[in-house]
Amino acid sequence: MKTKEKSLTIGKLKYLTLLQLAVMLLLLFSCKQKTQTPAEPATDSTDIPAMQDAPAGEEASALLMVDEQASFQGGDLEDFQTWVQENIYYPKEAIDYGVSGTVMTQFTVNTEGEVVDVVVLRGVAPSLDEEAKRVLLSSPVWEPAQLDGKAVAQQFTIPVEFRL
Repeated sequence: MKTKEKSLTIGKLKYLTLLQLAVMLLLLFSCKQKTQTPAEPATDSTDIPAMQDAPAGEEASALLMVDEQASFQGGDLEDFQTWVQENIYYPKEAIDYGVSGTVMTQFTVNTEGEVVDVVVLRGVAPSLDEEAKRVLLSSPVWEPAQLDGKAVAQQFTIPVEFRL
């Protein structure tokens, strides 16, 4: 009997927990997020600026949405990631300590097609982070992104993998 009562109590607690979770999920997915205030005009998806400003002398900001994506040697971002992986030199220090992992990077392709503003968003080790930045900055020139027929800066985020 003692065992049966405990299982009923535990069962009730599980049921209440699942009920709370279901209500929370229902509220989460049924609520709509307000995207603009009445004073703001509606924006077109091509007018969305990037999260960070470019340095002085560069464009006012890099764009996330463009009419025509920046292209790497006639290809796309996957071609660039392949090029990055082929041009990585694994730092000796990282090999000695057996360090490996994925460095998350962000960079901008400016209006001249150069890779600039390389930032490590999530690093693994200083030597691997610096190698990822070095490779990205040594990139050949890209075809810049186009918006309304003009060359614009575009921002990208890619992982750089280091595997022993």
